[in-house]
Amino acid sequence: MEYLSKLLPGFLGKKEPETPATSTPSQKQPAKPAAPPAPSPVPAAAPKLAPAPEMLDAVAALLRQYLVCTDHQINILALWIVHTWCFDAFASTPYLDIRSPEPQCGKTLCLRLLHALSSGAWLTSGPAPVILTKQLIATEQQLKKEPKKHRANGVLLLDDRDQTFEARDRQPLVALLNTGSVVGSSYLCRLRGGGTQPLNFFYPKAFAGNNRLPRSLAERCIPLTLHRKKPSQLTRRFARDQIATAASRILEWLAEWSKQNFNALAQATKAPPAGLPPNLTARQQDAAEPLLHIANRIGGHWPGKAKAALDELFNYSPASEALELLSDVRLVFAIKNNPEYLFTKDLIPVLALRESRPWAGWNIKSGRHMAKLLHRFGIGSRNLYFKPEETFKGYRLCDFQDAWERYLPPLPANLTQKIQEDTQKPDKVI
Repeated sequence: MEYLSKLLPGFLGKKEPETPATSTPSQKQPAKPAAPPAPSPVPAAAPKLAPAPEMLDAVAALLRQYLVCTDHQINILALWIVHTWCFDAFASTPYLDIRSPEPQCGKTLCLRLLHALSSGAWLTSGPAPVILTKQLIATEQQLKKEPKKHRANGVLLLDDRDQTFEARDRQPLVALLNTGSVVGSSYLCRLRGGGTQPLNFFYPKAFAGNNRLPRSLAERCIPLTLHRKKPSQLTRRFARDQIATAASRILEWLAEWSKQNFNALAQATKAPPAGLPPNLTARQQDAAEPLLHIANRIGGHWPGKAKAALDELFNYSPASEALELLSDVRLVFAIKNNPEYLFTKDLIPVLALRESRPWAGWNIKSGRHMAKLLHRFGIGSRNLYFKPEETFKGYRLCDFQDAWERYLPPLPANLTQKIQEDTQKPDKVI
């Protein structure tokens, strides 16, 4: 038996009952007391969430793995994601103008990340303006009929916007989107049976594309410029399942933090936020204030990051082509130590170095186009006599001073460094 037990484990596992020598068939063994029931297992406590500044750092770190852009832009995207979870606490909502110098720079990827991390986001690509307008109106009408119904698409993410906003019948859509940037503004739509109905389209929106947004819509946006990665840069490919796993704790924090801080944020909006950058336009302030309130509430290093990011992005992104040219001409004058005048033939080649600008392809014959853009500010070229036998067209510094003061923010201290980064030509400064 001992041999078999070694050869076949478990052979003797079931033993035959043994009869004690002192017992008789009529005697019964005393019953053993029943064992107490095993205690029910205590569920393991969920790991405690990190402090809010660290969690927002985690949001920024996740975005940085996929996108090629500046830290200021990453910080704005992270704050905007938090904003989508609590935008009803504010009187205004920032839109995002996501663009790039060339295609395939990560604009669609950026929207997919926002879709995965934002609350109730709806991602669509290049719909006709009439179709998108009808869809947005139908959704709002349904919500108005059922006030208790939860909004399924609380954030609009529009990809390939060029197909939508380049159409001739875009104006009703632009007007609708413009009304949605502030509380209390409604869009008056026509009903089928006659009459009109005011609808509210107040919620965050982001638009991605290469071409410019309509000016009235661009003025309500925070501009973000993405770039194509260098061969030496490593970025991750987007996989929604991996994002869901990596961001599970982030999503839990976003939902919990927005719920706990909603009332405090709503109360804070009664006063301007601390750290609001100076020289912002009224619409830029509407876009900046919610993100600053969120950053101030989160605390840590985020108030300073938010202010620096907003100051940087708004300073270098004029809303119109004319303002952009006015800004770039000022940069040229500043780099050349503000001479009394500059010839057009010397000004245009320097402006053309800015590869991301509309005048990147200008040549010496583009002077008339430049004059047309500057004319709206009351600035015109003049005949400047360089030699008795030669006459050159050019611009005087004093003719720009009034427009620069009225329409542009002050020049930053790190001017030279910024221009070098923009032109991507460290050996050439404009």
